[in-house]
Amino acid sequence: MRTMVVDKKGDPEAFYLDKLDSYFLIAHLFVNLSQDIVTKPSKCIVPAFKALTAAIRFLIAMHVSLKNTEREVMKDMYDTIGLNVSRFSQVITSLLESGERTPQDVKLRLFNLMNALATPEEGVKHVCANTQLMDRLAIFLDSEDQRFRLAAIDTVLYLGRKPVSITVGLF
Repeated sequence: MRTMVVDKKGDPEAFYLDKLDSYFLIAHLFVNLSQDIVTKPSKCIVPAFKALTAAIRFLIAMHVSLKNTEREVMKDMYDTIGLNVSRFSQVITSLLESGERTPQDVKLRLFNLMNALATPEEGVKHVCANTQLMDRLAIFLDSEDQRFRLAAIDTVLYLGRKPVSITVGLF
């Protein structure tokens, strides 16, 4: 899902600067909901998953919109939110490792979020630096579920096109 978020005038930079506070609120919501789902089985309810899905979709759109801004503006924006990327990769790992607790559609969206986080080159470093996440990605390459296998392949191909990339060895 490669969606560009824009305001009424079609200016992603203006939208992004205006919505930076919203970004941090949604990022905080994403992290907290994910931690609750992983650690507290009583929190695994449909409204929590709907909110988590909405947060993931918003974060994907915001990170993909970085690609559509001017290079120096993108760098400034990414420096502002870059700290979240490494935290997000930890949270994504936890959700992917949560087994049946996290619905499959949420897990599939997490692959899109990984791609979105790696949209700027700086993001690839943060995503690939998490060895547990890369291990989880490699496990999904061998998944029996074709949807997960294709999502993992797409993510590996996307990360592999970046200057700082991963190497996947199949044994």
